[in-house]
Amino acid sequence: MENQNQNIKLKTYRFILSNEMIEHLSNFAKVHQYDDQKIFKEEWKIWLTDENIKSLINEEIKRLSNIGCTKDIIDKMYKSARYYYRNKQTKEKNTQPRKSYEHTSKEIQEKMDEHIYRQINENAQQIEKDSSNEKKISKISPAESFDHYLQENKEDLIKELSNNNQNKITREECENLIKKYKKTYKNRFYNIRVSVNNLI
Repeated sequence: MENQNQNIKLKTYRFILSNEMIEHLSNFAKVHQYDDQKIFKEEWKIWLTDENIKSLINEEIKRLSNIGCTKDIIDKMYKSARYYYRNKQTKEKNTQPRKSYEHTSKEIQEKMDEHIYRQINENAQQIEKDSSNEKKISKISPAESFDHYLQENKEDLIKELSNNNQNKITREECENLIKKYKKTYKNRFYNIRVSVNNLI
């Protein structure tokens, strides 16, 4: 199953800013944390004219465009500064003990991996072809793939719920199990995406 994915690249759905860009955005947002929207926007326009910032933004636009980002990157940066970094609290680390992570069984993990590889292959579209090989891109998102997995494997959820509960199954227990499966599935999807894209 893995060998079939050697010429398949997965479409990226989430483009992350570089650490240096995040640091500058965060600093700008904190300086202007209490500005109203109009002043914040005016200060943003001034900040964009700074030569060092201009250079950094141009590098960031080039980097993100090269990996397939087609959105307005400056707008993405503005929204991050205005709505995320400006409101982000600098809290002391929580001293409460972390919840213990509930692992899914090896059997379920293998089933998930098999499903992910199948979804990648079934949703691959040709983007390049030359005499020696053919390149494809798979446009399936982790969320779409997980929804498909749930439809195909409802019996696994029911089995696990009935094994854990002798009495009536609550809605909350069902939702928690789906969250657990979703987290595991998306983590496995991400790891498989990285390994598949590294083969290209």
